Amino acid sequence: MYRPKKICMTMMLSAAVLSPFVAMDTYGASAANSSVSKSAAAASMFTLDKLGSVTLKQNVSVKLTGMDMITEPDGNILVYTLRYSNRSNSRIDLIDYFSKVSMPSGAIVKGKAVTSDAGKRTLHANSSQSATYYANIGKSSQVNGIKVSMFGWDFSSPTYEKRLGGFTIPARYSSVVPVGKSKKIKMNDFSVTAKADTAQRYKINGKVYIKLGMKLSNGGTTALSDPGYKAFLKSAGGSVFELLPDSASTSYKLQPQESRIIYYWTEVPSTMKTNGMTLQLALEDKDLKMNLPVQSFKLPAAASDNAVAKGKSAKIMMKQLPVTVKAESLQRMKDNGKVYMKVGVNLANGGKRILSDPGFKAHLKSVGGSVIDLEPEDDTGGSFRIQPGQKRTIYYLAEVPSNLKTDKLTMQFTQEDEGLKMTLPVKTFKLPAVSADVPAADNAVKKNIH
Repeated sequence: MYRPKKICMTMMLSAAVLSPFVAMDTYGASAANSSVSKSAAAASMFTLDKLGSVTLKQNVSVKLTGMDMITEPDGNILVYTLRYSNRSNSRIDLIDYFSKVSMPSGAIVKGKAVTSDAGKRTLHANSSQSATYYANIGKSSQVNGIKVSMFGWDFSSPTYEKRLGGFTIPARYSSVVPVGKSKKIKMNDFSVTAKADTAQRYKINGKVYIKLGMKLSNGGTTALSDPGYKAFLKSAGGSVFELLPDSASTSYKLQPQESRIIYYWTEVPSTMKTNGMTLQLALEDKDLKMNLPVQSFKLPAAASDNAVAKGKSAKIMMKQLPVTVKAESLQRMKDNGKVYMKVGVNLANGGKRILSDPGFKAHLKSVGGSVIDLEPEDDTGGSFRIQPGQKRTIYYLAEVPSNLKTDKLTMQFTQEDEGLKMTLPVKTFKLPAVSADVPAADNAVKKNIH
């Protein structure tokens, strides 16, 4: 499944019309992840606003408000946003001005407007507006040291142009949101707070996968539809992989004041180190046939999918609700010469809505590698509902070999994903010590026995 982006990018989340993004250079720290490196903290404190503005003519100025980079097959694409302010009483023709990008190597490239902003040719009196531009900067891999210069037409000059000023990106600037912090961005004219929430590493059928969670919070007053972002994982070594959303993370709607976690998956080489990775969101400009960066987030080292210890609980997201899950009991039963295992799993709904069955499948796994399907018993089944703040124990049954060793049994929740066409792991729990054999006839559990 893993494909470096330089080969081919075929992922489509949903159809979308590219709109300019406005990053508000505002970071929010998570209480649980407030510690970041000093260098990252210093970089995050420098905002492009500190570069000031360039005067284009009397009462007309421009500021650099956003900059990011994305790797494309034909070279790295720099995207930057300029905000024009016209404080005069006359209309301004923006076609009288243009920008160029200068690399530390000395190469110079003229910026071109992205498709959605190509029609922005005038600026009305006493108004402001933003426009986003792109430039192919070849093999340049960082924005530091890049200079964006503003020009106007001057037909008395030998080159017919005049440099009016510019913005130089200092070494302490980073367009990447530091680990554990969120950033407010404008998404389809809505204020959205985005944060790289989780990073996990899984082994599935001998292959290695990375699962990322992106938390989006809609601070606006109108429901936000899936903006159609593409997502990419970039390793510390520079390799880029497509990220695919799970089925629940496509075509979603985010209500006002609501938060939601979008989950992405990708296969990676088993030898790839997971520290120093970056998650990048992008939008496809179909007319330009390229992806344009929206925002990048530095990721924590991916946590391994270790089984939850005996007697311990773990928080799992079920249907966008935080649920505390604990494998609390394991019972061995006999009936008509057959042996059965009954597992009790306690679910505590920590959300604000009723929790209904998420459709997880449960499996019993032995230390020898055997995997046995667990089925919910009749009176709990696949139709349970748990009120906010309430707990409930769900019981699962499986027929097992009579000689099955029970000292190191685990239970794993999985979920079938139609979009990814694979079975996704949810969480694994080490089971408590098995209780003494109990005749099945003395139990209320009858499913799969008769």
